[in-house]
Amino acid sequence: MSWTVMIDESGTDGRSPILAMAAPLALDSRWLQLETEWGEMLCRHGLDAIHCSQLRHQLGYDEGRVAQVMTDVEAIILRHVPVSVVGVMRKDDYDHIYKPTQAVSGDKHSPLGVLYRACMSFFAAFLEEYPPETWNRCSSSTSGVRRRGDCKQSTLASNVPTFRIGLGL
Repeated sequence: MSWTVMIDESGTDGRSPILAMAAPLALDSRWLQLETEWGEMLCRHGLDAIHCSQLRHQLGYDEGRVAQVMTDVEAIILRHVPVSVVGVMRKDDYDHIYKPTQAVSGDKHSPLGVLYRACMSFFAAFLEEYPPETWNRCSSSTSGVRRRGDCKQSTLASNVPTFRIGLGL
């Protein structure tokens, strides 16, 4: 069983006081399905990519269209991603804790390096504590992961805990 983590960061533009890193984890076989559905969803909405800071502008500030895109995004992720984590760190906390004397980038002590290590540590501990073979399984569907608690229609059920980590909050 091979797992893939896709990582996306936010707040790295130098203007934000908050840095965040989101990391969804899924089986390799699920990523191919997710990427296919993601591409189809982007085409349906006339988008090349989704950058939340630009999405409203891209969709002409039409809140109905934005809501539909986000509904589709949530549905795709819930179908394919059983576990995800978001690490959040305030820049002033990073500066206070690490006391950098010069700009640090590209290594494990950079702000993104700290968030990356936090996310990866979470997944290692999570998968050790809750191995996938212990997750409740239902046999009535081949369509993949859906909302927790919807065991009648899903292959992954409700005993996978929800976790969030926050650094410097």
